[in-house]
Formats: sequence, C-alpha cells, structure tokens
Amino acid sequence: METYEQIKNEEYRIKTKALLDELPDYCTSFLNGALRDKQPRTRLSYLQDLRIFFIFLKQTNPTLSSMAVKDIDLDVLNNLKREDIVEYDMWLESYYIDGRHITNTEPGRKRKISTLRVFYNFLVNTAEYITNNPAAKVKPAKIEDKEVIRTVEADELPKLYDVLDRRYEKAVQLLEQTPEDKQNQRIKLGPAIAKRDYAIFVLFIGTGLRITELIGINTLDIKWDAARINIIRKGGKADHIYMPDEVVDAVSEYCFEYRDMFSDFDEEDALFLSSKHCRITDRQVERLFKELCDEALGEKHGLTPHKLRATFATNHLRKFNDVSGTAKVLGHKSVETTIRHYAKPSEKVKLNVRNMDIRKIEE
Repeated sequence: METYEQIKNEEYRIKTKALLDELPDYCTSFLNGALRDKQPRTRLSYLQDLRIFFIFLKQTNPTLSSMAVKDIDLDVLNNLKREDIVEYDMWLESYYIDGRHITNTEPGRKRKISTLRVFYNFLVNTAEYITNNPAAKVKPAKIEDKEVIRTVEADELPKLYDVLDRRYEKAVQLLEQTPEDKQNQRIKLGPAIAKRDYAIFVLFIGTGLRITELIGINTLDIKWDAARINIIRKGGKADHIYMPDEVVDAVSEYCFEYRDMFSDFDEEDALFLSSKHCRITDRQVERLFKELCDEALGEKHGLTPHKLRATFATNHLRKFNDVSGTAKVLGHKSVETTIRHYAKPSEKVKLNVRNMDIRKIEE
C-alpha cells in the first residue's frame, strides 16, 4: 500500500506536469537542471511562482498581453531591467489572477523574488541561455524575525480541554435523545468525531508534529508497546516520535473504539479519517482547530495547529534545557532553526535579574 507521502508526491508530479505544459519550454530545463534534487512539492512551488511572474509580464506589458505564457521567449527575459523586477515586487502586494484577488505578505514576496533569482541564475550562469540578470540586482526585502512566538498560554489550555470534553458529552447526549429514524450521519458520528478531534489535539500538543506529519500517519505506523509512531518528516525523511501516556490513551481510545465508525473500506489504513470515510485533509484539521479555538478563546486567538507545535517546542526546551534534543524531537535539520524560533527567554527568566548579586561572579 502506498504511503501518504507517496500519494501526495504523485499529486505534486501531476500538477507539475500540467504547469510545464503551460510554461515556456526553458522552464522544463530549469526544473531538470536547478531543481533536479528537490522534493516534488518544492519543484511544484518553484513553477507556481514562475507562473505568477509570467502572468505579471502579460498583465503589465501590452506587447505580451495577447500572447500565451508558453510563447514568451527568452529575449523577453533578457531585455528586462532591474526596474522591472522592482515593479514585480510591488505588484505582488495585490493582483488578480483568474478572477481572484491575491495579496502577499512580505515573506511571500521575498520567496517569489528569491525564486526569480534562482531562475535567472540558471538561465544566465548554468544554461547560458541569456546574458542579462536583472534579478541579481534586486535584493529581497529583509524580514525581521518575530520576537514573540505565539503559543498556547497556561490559562488557555484548560479552556481548550474543557471545550473538547464538553463536545463529547453533548454529542453523546444528542445521540441518545434523537430517535433512531431521525439520526443523520453527523449525529451518529458525533461522539466519534469528538474523540477523533481530542486525539488530534493531544497528539499535536504532546509530540510537536507538523500537520502533514500527523495526517500522514497510518494505523500500522503506531507501535503501541513502545508508545512510538513512525512518521515521514518534511522532505520525505523517515523518522519516529514517542507519545506521552496521556497521548497514548487518547489515540488508542479513538483508534480502537471509534475509528472504525468512519471507515467503509477494510483497506483504508489512515489513522485519522473524515466523515467521508477517507483520510482527513490538512484543511479539515485547520478548520476543526479554528472552530475549537473560536469556541474556547474567542475569534481573535491567533492560534493555528502549528502554534501547538510551538507550544510543545517551548515546553520541551524549558523542561529539559536541551536545544539539540528539542531540535531532534522536532525533526529540525539545524539546531539554529530551533534556537531562532523557540529558544527565547521567558519573562520569568528575565525577572531572575532581580535576584542577581552584582558583587559576585557565578562560577
């Protein structure tokens, strides 16, 4: 049976092929040259960024407006100036594609300009298709690191657990009070959905998984005797994580008592299923998490599933004071990533200054 990672990679390859059919032929050379060793999702992201750039050229250059993107030749790129790339950077703030209004934050604009720099570097220095590199003359905007990483606060966590518990109780009550001939699928699955959502929440906050790692888990990936889950990390690397006892209890209760209520197929191996009897998607997880936080904390909470990962990382660092260990648990390739995002002193640590003896050097 194919893994979730293999299924998603095949989807990325199909989308990549469709994009290549739309883009100029030299983009295929770029894909097979500069991006040869990249993951399928990364290759697709580069091509999606390039499509946006070519649409910008069509929308802002009258001589290209009636031309198909695929027919834009290398002379057009060779004749662009630094000012054109700067204009593109500004255009990325707000534009329309296929009737949709799209905006980009500073990080989004920076990524697209970086894509263009890699693209031009290949065309000029590697393939030697053209001689002019206007993108090299435009430095992507410097993005300041955010000082505060939003995590679940100590007083917020009980509220989230309280909502999760009450949802299960309400679902059971509704099922018991609704005559069988009037029960719809949502009512029948109510208790199972509540237990699934609880298991997802505690797995996030108890292990620090990314959302793609969580939804990619299959039932056979769980080694119950070792409290371990085999996962596929970002980039396709195989790894494993361990579960605290409370996480084991929640996931096992859902898996052995409620999961089968979602499945119509014996061959469906995904751990977390939707009411449509298939693997739950990242958008569905994001939506259920938003609904949970809206109910518990109000609509301006600023929390996402990734913030549960940040909460786990912060707690792990404070408890064990081991940056390299936290980096390994999170699946970070570099300890620097962990330090930059999570190794921030808490206010309690800062307040320790009040107790320092300035006449003594600590040994």
